[in-house]
Amino acid sequence: MVLIVGAMMLNACDSAPGSDELYQEVMKYHDEAMPHMGALYKAVKKTEEKINNLDSLATDDVSKELESQLETFKSARASMQQWMRDFGSTYNKDLPEAEQVKILQDELIKVKEMSKEMMKAVELSKKI
Repeated sequence: MVLIVGAMMLNACDSAPGSDELYQEVMKYHDEAMPHMGALYKAVKKTEEKINNLDSLATDDVSKELESQLETFKSARASMQQWMRDFGSTYNKDLPEAEQVKILQDELIKVKEMSKEMMKAVELSKKI
């Protein structure tokens, strides 16, 4: 009985992702979002240009919509930049494996949120 429980515990530990797997997954989300930074930069510039060129007949709704879009683009870009700074200062491959795993599990949650925000902004940018 003890051997069976011990074997089950070893199998459970083996199935948990290690730092290498978690790092790859974190980087997958980063790598999917990062190429869109340029498109969002262009969306910011284009939206700012639209705002600056609004004529006096433009409705408040149009102005508010453009301001909202601009904030979405800027926020997504800032989110990516902040995540990269935080990740660079938090993660260190020289830490013990258990610490790396804990950090990477937390970072995976953060990078997924950042990536989701980026993709939402990218979809919006395609409409302007």
